[in-house]
Amino acid sequence: MVKQVFTLFLGLTLIVFFNTKVYADINDLITYKPSFVIMKFINATRYESLDSDEVFAGLVLEKMLATRRFSIKETQPLNENIETMLNGSIKNINENVSKSNASGNLDALFNNHSKLPISKAQKGQFVDSKVTSAIGKEHDADFIIQGSLLGIGNGYDVSRTFFETKSARINVVGDLKIINAKTGEVIWVSKETGEGKQDSTNISWGADSITIGQAKLNSNLYARAMNDMADKLINNMINDIKTHKLNLY
Repeated sequence: MVKQVFTLFLGLTLIVFFNTKVYADINDLITYKPSFVIMKFINATRYESLDSDEVFAGLVLEKMLATRRFSIKETQPLNENIETMLNGSIKNINENVSKSNASGNLDALFNNHSKLPISKAQKGQFVDSKVTSAIGKEHDADFIIQGSLLGIGNGYDVSRTFFETKSARINVVGDLKIINAKTGEVIWVSKETGEGKQDSTNISWGADSITIGQAKLNSNLYARAMNDMADKLINNMINDIKTHKLNLY
C-alpha cells in the first residue's frame, strides 16, 4: 500500500514538473523578443551639417521600442576601429576586382560570402562576421541594425484649377538593414522615401487676392519627411515579420 501511494505521488510530481516545464517553455517562446544593437547610421548625402544620420537612428530606435516587439541592447556601440573594419572594406573589394581581372575567374568578386562594407552589403551578402559576432556577444544581441540616409531633395509644385496651389516639399531617401550578428549575413533590407509637404493656396477675385498657408522650405518639412521615412521602414519590417518574409524568432 505504501509503495502504491509513493508511486502515485511520484507520478503526479513528474506530471506537474514536466507540464510546468512545457508551460515555461511556451511562455518563453511567447515573451521572447529579438535583441538588437543599433549601430551608427551613415549619412551618404552632402548635407552633413543636418546630422541626419543621428536623427534617422533616433527615430528608428523610438519606433522599434514603440512596437514592444524588440529588445534594444545598445545604440551606436562602435568605436572608430570597429567602424573602420565594417565600413572600410572597399580595399578588399578592389583587391578582389584586381585578382578577378588577372585570373579571369569572377568567383571572388561575386561570392556572397565576401566581406563587404556594411553600407554596401545587400540582402544575402555578408559583412565581417568576426566583428559582428563580437558585437553581438558583447551586448548579448542577436541582430545588428544599421541605416543609411541616401539622399535629400526639395522642390516646389504649382497646380492651377479654380485656385493656384503651391506646394513646398522635402524628400528623404534611406535604407535599413538587419544583420545576423553571429554570421554577418544581411537578412533584411528595405528602402523608402519620406516626404514633408506644405501647401499655400492663392484665391483671386478681380484685383484682390488672399493667400492661405505658407509654401516654404523649413525644418518642419524636414522633420516630417524623416519621420515619414522611418515610419514606412518600421512598418515594412513589421509586415515582413507577420508575413514570414523576415524570420527573427
